[in-house]
Formats: sequence, C-alpha cells, structure tokens
Amino acid sequence: MIIDPKHLIQLTEIFDCGSFTVAAERLNTSQPALSRMASALEAELGAPLFASRRNPVTPTPLGTELANHGRSIRASTDQISQLANRVASGEQGELRIGAPPFHSQRVASGFIASWLERHPDIRINLQNDYAPSLLTRLVEGELDLIMAPVDVIEGNPNLTVERLTRGENVIVCRAGHPAAFRETHHARDVVQGALDHPCPRQPAQS
Repeated sequence: MIIDPKHLIQLTEIFDCGSFTVAAERLNTSQPALSRMASALEAELGAPLFASRRNPVTPTPLGTELANHGRSIRASTDQISQLANRVASGEQGELRIGAPPFHSQRVASGFIASWLERHPDIRINLQNDYAPSLLTRLVEGELDLIMAPVDVIEGNPNLTVERLTRGENVIVCRAGHPAAFRETHHARDVVQGALDHPCPRQPAQS
C-alpha cells in the first residue's frame, strides 16, 4: 500500500488546526474535499483516523502517528522550497570561474576570498587553464566567467565584444548569464553581477 504524501500533509493540517474548515482555508482547498480525502484514507487503511470529527477534531492513535509522518514530510517540503528560492535568487549555488594561472594567483583568489566571507553559501569553482581553452569552455557552457587577454577574445565569431576598459585583460561572462543583462559601465560591476547570480546552467549562446 502506498499513501500519497500530500494526503498525510493534509491530515496533519486538519489535526493541527483542529478543524476541517480552517485546514481547508490554509491549504487553499474546500472542506468537502478534505472530508472526502480523510474518509478515503480511512477506507484504504481499514481503520479510523478520527476519534471525533467535531471541532476540535481529535485523532485516534493511528491518526496521530500518521500526522507525525506528515509533519516530517511538510518540514522537508518547506526546506526544499527555501533551497529552491535561495538558488533562484542567487543566494546559494555554484559559480564556475576560469582564469590563467597568473590571474588565479594574483587577482581571482583575492577577490574570491573576500567575497566568500560575505556569501558563505556560494560555492566557487576556480579552474586554471590557458585563455584559448577557457574561451572554448565558456562558449560551450562549461564555465560562467573567465579572465583572459583581450586579443584572445576580440575577433571570436561566438562572442559580441564591447570594451569597458583599455586594459590588456578582460572579464568575459557567458551568453545567457544574468550578469550579461545588467546595465553597467564598469568592469567591476560585471564581476559583481556574475557573483550575484551563480546558479544558471544554460549553454552558451552565439
């Protein structure tokens, strides 16, 4: 016998509220629908779940045991929803950064360490490689952000390049990453935009 976890959550809500009507309001359903669910669950189990259906609703020992399982399921569901919201908002996730060895030692490691102190739930995956390989991996969606010499970037048919500085090295964000849509006039804003949105995994676009 397999019991629908949703029904256990509904049963828990009924007992916690002490009322079918109040539980229905909280669950955004109707009182008759909850009553039918409860009756069907009792028929399936072949045992009563309610010592009384009058307010306040009271459970039988079996009803109490099932409600305890329902609370565990509800708590896990809430935690999963919170995690999904944090990932979607950029508060938790992974940012994949590629940089040549020199940049990793002199530049990337410094600002990453500082940034992680303020955002401990973000995991940063810093990968060392040479610029041509990093560029290929960025275009193919294997990396979210790279540091590379500008002469490697300009002229690449897979990228649209707009210079923000006159430096020899640039920071490149893959197509489709939220940082690419941020209005900015400073390279540091591009970095911050990428760090603020570490989660997306879409393939790079031409």
